[in-house]
Amino acid sequence: MIKFSLIDSSYQKEECFELINQLIEVKIDFLTKKIASNIERGLDTVHFEARQALLMEQRGQLYDMIFETEDGMVKVTGDLEVEPLEL
Repeated sequence: MIKFSLIDSSYQKEECFELINQLIEVKIDFLTKKIASNIERGLDTVHFEARQALLMEQRGQLYDMIFETEDGMVKVTGDLEVEPLEL
């Protein structure tokens, strides 16, 4: 397993939302491609569609939370863990 810190800093509210929104957009685009690929191959897309919808919902919640705060700064941390699966 490898674990690394992708984000560990404080940002202005606008920068914070821009950064996280870009990460979410990349993931949504990836899921869109997976959905299209699965549809072409006649495979199930329910998991990918649910994941995509959740990310869109959470992006809205993130926006509300960030811009409802009085403080201009937001602390962001994001760790990733990557581990091979043994089948």
